[in-house]
Amino acid sequence: MPKKTVDEIKALIAEGNILAITMDTSIFDKFGCNLEFKALTAVEQFKHKDVQLVLSPVTLGEVRNHIAAAVSEAASKAQAGINQFFKASRANNKLDEVVKALGIDTDPSVIAGEQISAYVDRVGAGEITEQVDSDELLRRYFGVLPPFGKSSDKKAEFPDAIALLTLEKWAVANDTYLLAVSRDGDWETFAGLSEKLIHVGELSTALGFFNDQESAIAARVVSSIKSGSAANLNKQIQSKLEDYIDGYDVDVDANAGYYYEYEIYDTSIAGWDFADRADIVVVSANDDEVVVSFDLAVEAQIDVSFKFSAKDHIDKDYVSLGGADLTGTAEFIVSAVATFAKSIDRDPDLIDLDIDGRGVAVDFGYVEPDF
Repeated sequence: MPKKTVDEIKALIAEGNILAITMDTSIFDKFGCNLEFKALTAVEQFKHKDVQLVLSPVTLGEVRNHIAAAVSEAASKAQAGINQFFKASRANNKLDEVVKALGIDTDPSVIAGEQISAYVDRVGAGEITEQVDSDELLRRYFGVLPPFGKSSDKKAEFPDAIALLTLEKWAVANDTYLLAVSRDGDWETFAGLSEKLIHVGELSTALGFFNDQESAIAARVVSSIKSGSAANLNKQIQSKLEDYIDGYDVDVDANAGYYYEYEIYDTSIAGWDFADRADIVVVSANDDEVVVSFDLAVEAQIDVSFKFSAKDHIDKDYVSLGGADLTGTAEFIVSAVATFAKSIDRDPDLIDLDIDGRGVAVDFGYVEPDF
């Protein structure tokens, strides 16, 4: 369906013409596939309501794979760390026994599947059961029609094509427009030509349509954030951001003419601001609380100690060449969801604040020993 304005979408919702909403993998990826993050669980507001959340098996399968990959990577790092500890401490513990006791050897796909099942149950999502029309799929593939592009990697677009065609088939069968939330350009292109799919780029925007700020109190909360008068929120953001960089493995990248190892010895938040104050929106509200979503642009300082060495080609050992203590700057975006108590106060009472993102990376460029 051709691009709709905000007012047009709100009108369709008010008239009962949009009775379903869906999300694609890119939305889950934005929040690191953290299915407990409040931005993703906010869709449970549709549970047992006229508007239904529906998800494609393709999307659920891709999210499951992404979670499994993250669990597998974390398990490998955990095993390596435990093994290094045993070697350094000369411990007699058996690695396989400790790994089993901690559950690190659990099949990542099983863990991912359990998370998916719990999420679907929590938010009351319906799973699309419609089957794709193979003739239509092939027509689009060979005709280079959306979501298939002209790139040589068209085969990689089959999952999107299956998801979109079955979602449209479901919407037609249920006689409703379907709000398709995706950050993927192929989804946007397909929806632009669809009879039933209406594209929205961000989950917070989509949820905002269903939580139009009719309440003066909800509007006041958003206004206080935009104006910078929500002092309690600002303090909590700083604290949560410090926790965020402490809780993630910072990805350090550097080039050097020697072999090097590094250790991060300090991290700190140098500054932050709202990425776009216009995008601060209410994603859910009830008689007691209002939940607001926004993105933060963050700058962090990462202090790293580099140790350099070179291989002695005579005795084959590595010889220390010294080190260097350097400070790098990382700039990144995180998503935040804040829950406030409804009140008439200028500085609304903050009940809860969740922050999540896709990690932190810093590039030191070329590094060398501090001779």
